[in-house]
Formats: sequence, structure tokens, C-alpha cells
Amino acid sequence: MLLNGHCRCRTLALDWQTVDHSLVPRRCGCSFCRARGLCWVSKRGTRLRVIINNPRYHELLRQGTETAEFHRCTHCDQVVLATSEIDGDMYAVISAVALDNPAGFAEAVCADFDGEAVGDRLNRRRLNWCGPVQITYADVP
Repeated sequence: MLLNGHCRCRTLALDWQTVDHSLVPRRCGCSFCRARGLCWVSKRGTRLRVIINNPRYHELLRQGTETAEFHRCTHCDQVVLATSEIDGDMYAVISAVALDNPAGFAEAVCADFDGEAVGDRLNRRRLNWCGPVQITYADVP
């Protein structure tokens, strides 16, 4: 089953192949995510296609340990996903508010990864984040 998503202005769009729509979002405790009210969903072994419809508005941000890139639309100021490249493979976690989930998501739970060693952080992502991830750019005239 496919869940679609996007930023408010649809500059960044998502096609997520997942069978589990009942995921519980995780509210990250870091200052970057708290300031933006970000809650994340992911599922190991699920395919995610990211379509960047206007590269001019696509911005990559790094925070904290700089082991992930946050994909932000500068036009509507929305962070849609974060990606992490681990051993040549791309993994992602998706902002729950960016997804069109007709069933909705459960109430978010808090997740605090402060102090987690980098190796442990990357392994957790490898085991829990979406992958494979494909990022494509739409043809812009």
C-alpha cells in the first residue's frame, strides 16, 4: 500500500510503500525538532521515493551529530524528512504531518537520543528507518 505525502506547497513530495499505517510517531527531544514540532515515522524495509519538484526550494540541514540531513522546503518552511547514508545505503525517517494518512496516526511518544554514541545511532537507524530511499528531481522548465 502506498502513502503519499508532501510539504505544504508540494515542492517536496513522498511516495512511501508501507503496509503499516498504524505506526506511532516519535517526538524527538532535540532542540531542532522540538522547535519545529516534528514527529517522525518509519518502518524498516519499506521503500521511500522522494520527489523534489523545485530544487531551488530544497534545503539540506545538519544538526547535532551531523549524521542526518533534514530536507526542508524553503518556500513553505516545512521539514518533510531526514535521511542518513550508512555504508553506502540511504535510510529515512518521515515527518508524520507531511503524510496523507487517511487512518491518522496514534498520539506521538517521546524519544530522547541525547548522549547516544554515533555508532549506536547509525545502527538504530539502519534497523528502524525506511530503506531503500530514492531521491529524484522533477523536470523543471
